Amino acid sequence: MPYKLWIAVNSILIDVSFIYIWFFLPTDSSLVILARLLAQIAMVLFLININMYLIFWVIRKTSIRQVKIRLAKFSRVMMKWHISIAVTATTIIVGHAAINLYKIAPVVVFDNIKTSAAIWLYPFCSILWLQGIYVIKSLPDLDGNFISQQP
Repeated sequence: MPYKLWIAVNSILIDVSFIYIWFFLPTDSSLVILARLLAQIAMVLFLININMYLIFWVIRKTSIRQVKIRLAKFSRVMMKWHISIAVTATTIIVGHAAINLYKIAPVVVFDNIKTSAAIWLYPFCSILWLQGIYVIKSLPDLDGNFISQQP
């Protein structure tokens, strides 16, 4: 039963954001539409990664062995994609922020707290993105060779 609640909350979050982004915000250009699409994709990718923490928490806290086994198998598969999903989502967010800074920032500049926060968070997202690239390059491939050591 709790997994149904978990799936429902994730679905509701995605549906509400979809409805808000596509039906209630005015559209003035194709760049803004692209920025909205990038925001939606990045939100789904980050939701996938954030759910990994919930999966690990359930594995730790539950006393039901079958649940632990099923979630451990699922998390083992997802951990292969965890860093790639995070780097992709961060790259998409940087693209979303760049489009919004180009298209929306000249209009609202620092009057809007959301735009001001995005301007200040842009360097931090770049740092996270570079850290993810570094981690991916420092991981061994299937043969045990490190990507950074290959010619």
